[in-house]
Amino acid sequence: GIGITRFNARFMARFFGKLAGQNIPHSLADVKNMLAKDKIVFAGGLRYEPDNTSDGTAAHVANLFKADLINLTNVNGLYTKNPKAHKDARFIPRISINDFYKIATKIKYKAGQHFVLDQHAAKLVKMHKIKTYILNGKNLKNFESFLKGKRFIGTTIY
Repeated sequence: GIGITRFNARFMARFFGKLAGQNIPHSLADVKNMLAKDKIVFAGGLRYEPDNTSDGTAAHVANLFKADLINLTNVNGLYTKNPKAHKDARFIPRISINDFYKIATKIKYKAGQHFVLDQHAAKLVKMHKIKTYILNGKNLKNFESFLKGKRFIGTTIY
């Protein structure tokens, strides 16, 4: 899985013309050093850690730069149940970090799990009070609205 996220980062970097002479970072220190030279750095999973995914990496990076975390996934945000398996799942537009953490930690961690943010990332979000947004990455118009500070469909974890 880490290799795939790194492959995707290389693809995006090449697509945006950013890979000339630039490697994909392997650590938070690499990210910081690369950002000192360029405004944009494409990163995948930095390294393998048990019970962690690229969500945890993203939370580490958000904390390092005291930034919000934006997680693009394949659903519109957080639901009371998996909306792909349960038609009665209700969308949750806003939730506190503590309440989100309680939901995330009720799920047993497994690689490839289908939840909007893994447990390691949820722990970091809670510990460092990282404001987090969950949006559907397939809806680019909605993502553009979010980036422009307009109304968007997604979950805000505050």
